[in-house]
Amino acid sequence: MEILQTLTINTLQHKDEYLLIVTNKSGSIIECTNAFRQLISKVVPTIDIDTRIQNCIHPEDIDAYNRFSQEVIATDKTTVIDIRLKVTRSSYQWFEVTLKLVGSDNIIVSFYLIDKRKKEYLKLIESLSEERHFSEMKSKFVSTTSHEFRTPLSIIKSSAEVMLMFLGAVNDEKISAQFNKYLVNINNEADRLTRLINDVLIMQKADTGVIACNKISTDLVALIKNTIERQSLIQKDGRVIDIEVVGEAKSVYIDPILFEYILDNLFTNAFKYSANSPNPICKVTFTSVGFYIAIKDFGIGIPENQISHLYSMFFRGNNVGQIKGTGLGLNLVKKLVELHDGNIMVSSVQNVETEFILSFMD
Repeated sequence: MEILQTLTINTLQHKDEYLLIVTNKSGSIIECTNAFRQLISKVVPTIDIDTRIQNCIHPEDIDAYNRFSQEVIATDKTTVIDIRLKVTRSSYQWFEVTLKLVGSDNIIVSFYLIDKRKKEYLKLIESLSEERHFSEMKSKFVSTTSHEFRTPLSIIKSSAEVMLMFLGAVNDEKISAQFNKYLVNINNEADRLTRLINDVLIMQKADTGVIACNKISTDLVALIKNTIERQSLIQKDGRVIDIEVVGEAKSVYIDPILFEYILDNLFTNAFKYSANSPNPICKVTFTSVGFYIAIKDFGIGIPENQISHLYSMFFRGNNVGQIKGTGLGLNLVKKLVELHDGNIMVSSVQNVETEFILSFMD
C-alpha cells in the first residue's frame, strides 16, 4: 500500500521485486514487474497488450475485481480486495490486491500473497458454519422432542390421578394400598420427567439466546414466600424453609417467572441435599443499591475441589450417592441469574453447610 503512494508508470521498472502491474480501465496489462511476470509465467508465458488481468483471476472473483476497479476509476479512492490468482494451469492462490488510480483511467495493482492465511480463515468460517448448523439442528431436535413428550406425559399423569380417585371403591385394603403406592410413584415420576423436559427447554432457549427476560416491578418477599410455601407442602419430612428479611422490603424489577425458576431450583436442592437436617434458611437483604438472597442448608455440602465445576452442564458431586438429579439445574440457574444482570456465589463445608448467595444491583 505504501509503495503505491509514490508509484507511477515510469518508475514501475525499478520495483521488480514487487508483484505490481499497471492496467487500463478494461484490465489490459500495460506494464508489469518481472516478479509478476514470473508469477504467472506458467499460465501466460508472454504478456502483451492483449493480456487482461481478468484472464488470470478465478472466475468467481472476476465480477468483484471489475466492480472495484471501476469504483477506483470513478472515485479515485484506493481500495483493497482479496482474490484468487491462477499461478499454474490447475491451481489458484489467494492474494490481497490493492488498486490505485494513476492518471485518469489507468490502475496500478499490487499483489500480496495471503494464501495460507486466507485458507485457514475460510476453513475456520466453514467449521463455524457447520457448528452453527449442528447447533440449530440440535436445538430443533430438543425442542421438538421435548414438546412431543409432553402429551403422553400429561395422559399418563391424568390417568394415574383418575385411578387414584377410584381406589376408594376397592374393598380390599391390601390391594388398594399396593395400587396406591404404584400410582403415586407413576404420578411423581411423571412430574419429575416433566420438570426435566422444562429444564431442557429453558436451557435450549438460554443457549440460543431466544429466552426473554421480561422485568416488571415485583414484590420479591411475596414471591419468595409463595415459592417456599409451595416447596414446603411437598416435603415428606415436614420441614420448611425459614425466611429472614433484612432492611426495608421493596418491589424489584425482575422477571417473576424466570426468578421463580431460580428459587424453585435452589430451594429444591436445599431440601434434597440436607435430609434429616435442620430447616434450610433463606435470608433476603435489601440495600440502597440492590438486594441479596442467601439460601443456606445444613446437609452434605460440596467437596472443595469440585466447587469450580458446580455450574458445568450435567456435573454432579461425587458425594451425592443415590440422590436423584440431572446436573442441569445449577447450570441454568447461573444463566438466568446473569440474564438478570446478577451474580451467584457459593460457599460450602462438606457435611456441614452450603450457602448460595445471589446479588442484584439496581
